Amino acid sequence: MAGPAGLPEEVSAKLESELKAITEDAKFIEFMQSRGFSIAYQDSAGFTETVMNSRDGLVSAMKSVGLAKTN
Repeated sequence: MAGPAGLPEEVSAKLESELKAITEDAKFIEFMQSRGFSIAYQDSAGFTETVMNSRDGLVSAMKSVGLAKTN
């Protein structure tokens, strides 16, 4: 889940807390597992890091095969 830039910290913290609780709920876990899905909760800092690491790797790969401009 993502939110707009400038989202108030209290809103961000509430969303983070509620999403964590959902991913720890036994019924949710059972539902996801029964459909072959895994659950990989990350707090906002961890998610941001994952997205940026993925972005950097994708940009690098695209540049190396000529699908993105190099500066």
